[in-house]
Amino acid sequence: MAAPNTAPSPVRDDAEAISRAAKALAQGLQVRAIVGLTRTGRTVQLLSAGRPQAPIYAFTSEEKVYRRLALWWGVHPVRSGAFEDTEGMARRMEERMKEMGAAARGGRYPHLGGDAAAPMVHTNFVKVHRVAEASTV
Repeated sequence: MAAPNTAPSPVRDDAEAISRAAKALAQGLQVRAIVGLTRTGRTVQLLSAGRPQAPIYAFTSEEKVYRRLALWWGVHPVRSGAFEDTEGMARRMEERMKEMGAAARGGRYPHLGGDAAAPMVHTNFVKVHRVAEASTV
């Protein structure tokens, strides 16, 4: 008898591949949270469908997206202003995560999103973000 095929199904696009990678990182690193920046909510919806163990904190500046995010499994929507650059985005998201008690100094979490400076770019990165040990503000 042949072993069942346990390989994941092929991905349709970058957003699906990145959401799968974020879930794998979260499980492998045993993190307390996954953080996503979203304009449309699609990547966060894909991530939610994968049922990661860690809660998903989804940052968006769009009111309609914010309300929709609350309907998805494991997602905690967070209202944010518009982000002008990726470094500033990561810094501001980290501060909000610490304020909410979802990230501790020295901790880490997968962070996924699109280039904040390029409004037409969809999800194009996932990285492991390490929370600063000391406040940089």
